[in-house]
Amino acid sequence: KEGALPFYTRVGSFDFDNDGNLVSNLNGMHVLGWIADNDGNIDPDYSDLKLIQINPNETALAKATSKMILGGNLDALGLNFLKFSDGTSTDNFTIDDGSGNNADLQITFTPTETLNTWTWSLSVISGCYLSSGGTGTITYDPITKQYSASSTDGDPVVEVLNPSPPPDYNPVTITIQSNQDSVSDCFSVTKSGFEEPDLMATTVSRTVYDSVGNKYTAAIKFINRGNAEWEWNLKSLTDEKGNPVSGAEGSGTLNFGSDGKISSVSAGTITFDPDGSDYLKPVKITVDFSNVTQFASDFTVNVQSQDGYPSGDLESLTIDQTGMIVGVFSNGTSRPLAQVALERFANPAGLEKAGNSLFTKSSNAEPIGTKPAGTSGYGIIKPGSLEMSNVDLSSEFTDLIVTQRGFQANSRVITASDEMLQELVNLKR
Repeated sequence: KEGALPFYTRVGSFDFDNDGNLVSNLNGMHVLGWIADNDGNIDPDYSDLKLIQINPNETALAKATSKMILGGNLDALGLNFLKFSDGTSTDNFTIDDGSGNNADLQITFTPTETLNTWTWSLSVISGCYLSSGGTGTITYDPITKQYSASSTDGDPVVEVLNPSPPPDYNPVTITIQSNQDSVSDCFSVTKSGFEEPDLMATTVSRTVYDSVGNKYTAAIKFINRGNAEWEWNLKSLTDEKGNPVSGAEGSGTLNFGSDGKISSVSAGTITFDPDGSDYLKPVKITVDFSNVTQFASDFTVNVQSQDGYPSGDLESLTIDQTGMIVGVFSNGTSRPLAQVALERFANPAGLEKAGNSLFTKSSNAEPIGTKPAGTSGYGIIKPGSLEMSNVDLSSEFTDLIVTQRGFQANSRVITASDEMLQELVNLKR
């Protein structure tokens, strides 16, 4: 019992009883050691010895994600320009000057080898007065995040009304106006719905958690801005039902050196408020990009790890060479729960025998100090194994003699019975 005279043993045959106490299989005595706190830490002064008891209903508390580590490669070559998902975008539409004059037009956008630049071409399918179309370019400025358009002299002009607010990439507005004065009214039209083209980008996703273990899917998009600069932004954050979490933020830029390694990072934090109330704390995730590279090879960037997890139930226990009892939980985490204590004696032969492989201290064998296995001079524990001989030889030898004498006595009884029967047969003769 705790506080009673301690016994010592070299026999390591232990198990847990119904109450979760670690006890000896030989005599049911409780094993002493140190109990870990809720974070799995053992008091480093090793002074507070307690009965080792593990709660079978032990749980691992949920932990909000606070750090996310990314690694892998961003393609340094590939298509170094913004592009449409099919390479070229073509759109047909009809315009009306309000006086009954109609025209069916077609506009085509084609990516070029110049970063963030497309050519546009306008053609007349039918109607109105214009007999030919027009050509020009559209350019995106990654610094101002604005689009601009130009056209060949004398051709219709395509003007771009930029989406607001960048960089959300909402549909932009295209305005087409003829430079031919005689028919300018006929060819003035504003068309909405021009979708932002698919960027030279890649998106990675990972599950993250809030403080009570609710799951969210965070998708991070990397966008090539040229000159070894990439923009990253939180493309989306959705809950387990797929609903977007409002107010989620996260964006920044990555710059790479000539060696393909990160040279600088501008901003690396994702923040969101799980429910917008005081019930759940806002989540702040530090994003570590130090393992991301930019080489002329395929995209392999991915989320290598994140440190959040839901709650979990205790599933199993393990013990290591230091006597640390570690709980393994259903959420994939593990945590130290307790540690077995060892006692060292300068003169182990002076210990007094107490039977059943137990010993007590004596005047010839005083304990030096209680420490865990692995401490200098204390040796280690070999989990799952026992010494070749760890029995009390004197006690076992005594039991053997008693057993032998008992067998001899029983054999004498049989001999005496046989002699009595033989004598009875002789009397009849």
